[in-house]
Order: sequence, then C-alpha cells, then structure tokens
Amino acid sequence: MTLKDLRTSAGKTAEQIAAQLNIARSTYSNYEQGIRTIDIRLIIPLAELFDCSEREIIEAQINSYQSARLNSRQARQRNCKAK
Repeated sequence: MTLKDLRTSAGKTAEQIAAQLNIARSTYSNYEQGIRTIDIRLIIPLAELFDCSEREIIEAQINSYQSARLNSRQARQRNCKAK
C-alpha cells in the first residue's frame, strides 16, 4: 500500500491532507510520489489522519519510493528501445 492508497482509502484529497498538516500541496504530493521522504515530525499526524499505525505510514512511504523508482526505470527502458 502506498501513501496515495492510504489517502484515497481515507476519502481525502492531497489538498486536504496538506492543509491538515500545514504543508504545501506540492510537498505532500512529493511524499506520495516517492520523490521526497516524509518529515519525521509528520509520521504521527499522518497515522492519525489515516487511522493507521506509524509503521504503516513508513511502509507506505517505502512502497511509494519503490514504485517511483520502478516507474523511472521502466521509462528509461522505453526510451532506450525507442532510439
């Protein structure tokens, strides 16, 4: 499960989560996309917002990061084949 999965399961938008955490939507979006690591001070508030454990937040962040790396690798392979 990724951060986006947790958010959509909670029925929230990225804008709503960012506002509740008092961070920019782009920052939260970077967390979901695996571009940026979650600020450690936000793990507990995120767990509370998504009604899950802190461990699940950390695992979701790892899954988001791994998904981003896989997508990047697949895009590079497509670009190489296209040449």
